[in-house]
Amino acid sequence: MLWIERWLQNSREQNATQPLIYVVDDSALERRVLRDELQNRGYRVREFVDGSDVLAWVRCLDDNWPDMILLDAMMKVMDGFATCEAITSLPQGHDLPILMITARDDEQAINQAFDSGATDFIVKPVNMQLLCRRIDILIRARQADHMLRLMAFHDPLTGLPNRNLFETELSRWLDRAQRIRRSLAIVFLDLDRFKLVNDNLGHSAGDRLLQEMSRRFRQAVRSNDFVARLGGDEFIFILPDVHDAKTLLPVISSVFEACDYPVEIDGQHVRVGLSMGVSFFPQDGMEIKMLMKKADEALYRAKEKTGNAFTCFSERD
Repeated sequence: MLWIERWLQNSREQNATQPLIYVVDDSALERRVLRDELQNRGYRVREFVDGSDVLAWVRCLDDNWPDMILLDAMMKVMDGFATCEAITSLPQGHDLPILMITARDDEQAINQAFDSGATDFIVKPVNMQLLCRRIDILIRARQADHMLRLMAFHDPLTGLPNRNLFETELSRWLDRAQRIRRSLAIVFLDLDRFKLVNDNLGHSAGDRLLQEMSRRFRQAVRSNDFVARLGGDEFIFILPDVHDAKTLLPVISSVFEACDYPVEIDGQHVRVGLSMGVSFFPQDGMEIKMLMKKADEALYRAKEKTGNAFTCFSERD
């Protein structure tokens, strides 16, 4: 089964579960009214008493993010505008629907809500029928947008990000690294002897090998590393806070170890090696094109070795 088919199946199963909505308001009465109404309409609800509370909570989430957030604009400790801006600046929060609830409907309040990243707003006293209608529209729109993004930016065979998403993410990571003066490594990776698998066992076996190796790569790297498939048997990693061979070695060793045992395909044990080329930001370059060129050159040198090797561009043979 292709990755996109598995995703559609998982999506249908998830849609069987009612959407989860965070209600953020420092008024216990307002929270209770919203909670009761939403739960009566079949939504799952989690309550937070202040913007700082919900921000601390979502920063700890790896997955199971809410389907949307209802956020009161005026709260004493951390107001809705600051909370919204902070949440939407998080990697998984940039497309999260946030509906701001405000007692003000003047132009300044409306502009402030949208400027902070709110998707929509509703004015107090809240019309519950209108609120639930907007919630339904926003959640459905997000689901459709996710589907389009997944198809446009992910490899349908392995589920990994594709070249388009990789280049977008690398640009974002480089901007951040320059701003806060941090390092990162770019790793080009090829599977050794992959062509022999396709030639001897067929392309279906090659596809299954790519799927299994992709799974192993994801498990081997750190949680904040980025893994993408460029095409064929070519993969690429972004490793933040890696600036030389010493800091690189634990991650590379984990990848080699994860791929050291064979893959069973149709009763046969298939083993492939890995060749990797590495460039470092900022010492090998400040721009995407230069970093990728140097990582590719390092990969070429690695492939000239006996297999299961990595080479850093900054190293000279």
